[in-house]
Amino acid sequence: MQLHLPLGFSLELNNCYFDPSLSRNIVSPSCLMKDGYSFASKDNGCVISKNDICVALASIVNGLFILNLDDAC
Repeated sequence: MQLHLPLGFSLELNNCYFDPSLSRNIVSPSCLMKDGYSFASKDNGCVISKNDICVALASIVNGLFILNLDDAC
């Protein structure tokens, strides 16, 4: 499953389940780490990177990190 991000980067999700009836689905940071992604806290959220390149931002909303699919890093 590919998740297309604002910078044109596609996040390849492995071993995933997709439920189209949900308005939001869950992405496991620990699974992303196994695929070489890293996370750094920033302001009110975190930056998700791969090979030192920022691929996405995630803001904290109601205690959860929510991927921002509109704005680039």
